[in-house]
Amino acid sequence: MQNFNYGKVAQHYQQADIYGSVESADRHALVSMLFNGLTSNLLKGISALEHNDVSVKVAAINKSLDILDALRSALDFDKGGELATHLDQLYEYMQRTLVSANKDSNNQALLEVSGLIDDIKQAWFAIPESDR
Repeated sequence: MQNFNYGKVAQHYQQADIYGSVESADRHALVSMLFNGLTSNLLKGISALEHNDVSVKVAAINKSLDILDALRSALDFDKGGELATHLDQLYEYMQRTLVSANKDSNNQALLEVSGLIDDIKQAWFAIPESDR
């Protein structure tokens, strides 16, 4: 009889739960999930740098770059106009900063991006439900 691998089962359950959340989420909720995932990965990267864990740092920064790509692709330039353009430029700046942070193991750069994302995230979460 095979040993029961709780960790593996829990991971699959979590993935299925996330998939179900994504399937039923509206646009605002999906972008909120991206912000939360980005924040989580930036914190992992910061912690990994503090503990000299290169593989975790690289994985966290790469995932952060992927999420920034997703945030950029979610921008609606027709409806968002100038705001969407500015967000696109800011996201691109964050991506360049993360690439540099990864290359140079620069925690200050990760903290800068984390602070910028926190500001945008707070504004996003403050949008009244009637305006979503």
